[in-house]
Amino acid sequence: MRADRSCLAVPVRSPGGGALVAGLALSGPPHRVAEPNHELVDLLREHAERLAPLLA
Repeated sequence: MRADRSCLAVPVRSPGGGALVAGLALSGPPHRVAEPNHELVDLLREHAERLAPLLA
């Protein structure tokens, strides 16, 4: 909720059934986060998959 920050988020889903168990978010300067940034989204998704077994 600040003009000098942007945020990306991805779901964390349970490994077995795919139920939503959490969300993983990243916040940073708008010039790095607000534009479509596939590298950041892929990195967040990778870590969300790694976290899933710990949260499910």
